[in-house]
Amino acid sequence: LIEQVRNAKETNTEEARMTLQKLTELVGEDESSMLPYLSLLEAEILLEDNQEAEGVAKAEEARSLFAKWGNETGIAEVYEALAQFNMRSARYPESLTFAFKAIDIREKLQDDLGVAKGYAGIADIYWYYNRFPESIEYGLK
Repeated sequence: LIEQVRNAKETNTEEARMTLQKLTELVGEDESSMLPYLSLLEAEILLEDNQEAEGVAKAEEARSLFAKWGNETGIAEVYEALAQFNMRSARYPESLTFAFKAIDIREKLQDDLGVAKGYAGIADIYWYYNRFPESIEYGLK
C-alpha cells in the first residue's frame, strides 16, 4: 500500500490521500513503527500539492519519529523529499542543503545505492540551477 500511495501521489493527490487514509486505518496506533512512514507519505502528498507549511510540518514530524526509532534511513528519506520539493520550487540552495544531508547519512550507513541516487539528485538540482559543471561532476560520481 505504501508504494500504491507513492505512485498515486504522482498523478492524483486526492487518490493518494484516500489510499493513505485506508493505510492509516489498517495500521492503527498499535503499529507505531509505521507512524513515521505514514507521516512521510502525508508530507510528500502535501508538498506535491504545494501545501508547503503543512508538508514541511509533517516532514519534521516524520524526521522526529524516525530519530526516536533510530532510523537513519528514514531521516535520509525525509531530507530527500524536502530536497525534491525545494528543487521543484526553484529554491536550489535549500534543495542542495537537504540533498547533502541525505548523502551524509547514506554514506555513514554505507548505502551505495542511496549515495548513487543522491548524487544523481544533486546533479539534477545543479542542472536546474544552471550550474552545469557541478551537474556534470555529481552526475559522474
